[in-house]
Amino acid sequence: MSDSNAFIRVAAHLPQPPTVLVLTSDTTAWQESINISTPQAVIVLMAGLQTMGIVAHHLQVSADTLHNALAPYDPRTHVVLNWCEGWGSNENDYATPVFLLEQLGYTYTGSSASALRFGEQKERITQALVAAAVATPPAQVVDCAQDIAWQFFPAIVKPAHAHSSQGISRASVVDTLAQLQEQVDLIAAQYQAPVLIEAFLDGIEYHVGLWGNGDDITLFPVSAIDYTGIADYHDQLCTFEAKWNVTNPLYQHLWHSNAGWHFPKTIAPALYAQLRQEAIAAYCACGLRDYGRIDIRLSRGIPYVIDVNANPGIDFDGKLALASNQAGYTYAQFIAQILALAVARMPA
Repeated sequence: MSDSNAFIRVAAHLPQPPTVLVLTSDTTAWQESINISTPQAVIVLMAGLQTMGIVAHHLQVSADTLHNALAPYDPRTHVVLNWCEGWGSNENDYATPVFLLEQLGYTYTGSSASALRFGEQKERITQALVAAAVATPPAQVVDCAQDIAWQFFPAIVKPAHAHSSQGISRASVVDTLAQLQEQVDLIAAQYQAPVLIEAFLDGIEYHVGLWGNGDDITLFPVSAIDYTGIADYHDQLCTFEAKWNVTNPLYQHLWHSNAGWHFPKTIAPALYAQLRQEAIAAYCACGLRDYGRIDIRLSRGIPYVIDVNANPGIDFDGKLALASNQAGYTYAQFIAQILALAVARMPA
């Protein structure tokens, strides 16, 4: 995938390059959320495709409009760039729009509906990683405090069916059984879903982006968050506020300082080999396709997978795009490469 426009090269098996349908969610029901593709991001993406000579149309769809919006476009001559992040009133539902695309016979970018549905449930991800012998922190999934059988402290409490750090705050890191029970019941009531308890890891956090399929899976340059400049370990994590609230002090530390999120100049070869091995194993174990991101955190020098993201953002200022830029790709080339992976699946 090293050429400047893999989309055109891979489409050579077709009578002509397919037209791209850039599909985004109608976010009316949750327009205040941070999980949406902004108009600026869509404009940048469409302009980038145009520079690559790729014909594309943007369609913003909902459950009520998807079928009619796609009706004029033949699945045999169009490929979908799936940029849906949420569906209807559920901003964590990535799978439904893809399921509908499968029913209609479209080839699309990214993981399958079953893999996305699987990825929405952290307890299933944990089970798959353990079965594949991927290094993970000790964990338990519970419905309420009465179910807790736990002995590792400090621990971290997460909603099992939420993403983008929803439900994660400094209160998520607990030191006693009483604190754990209180936080579990709080999160269970708030999200009306199971709760994931994990041993809290206090080392560097690595974000490993990957793309490819089968035996051809490649790592993006690895980024990292170094929390050592934060004295209180309860704050040594990427909370919802730290990720999205620009006025939060941790936001400034994580995203606007040399000690925060960055691309390390060097990673020890032995550690990089471990990161690569665990990331690829997690990518495959969870059925990811085309691209994804694996979050890995160190504890006493050992890397543990703490999150599998089957639908990471592909915005021009997102982590994957920035990582691809570190590898020498323009944003347009990054998108063209992702499209090429899907086009390779289109029947001649």
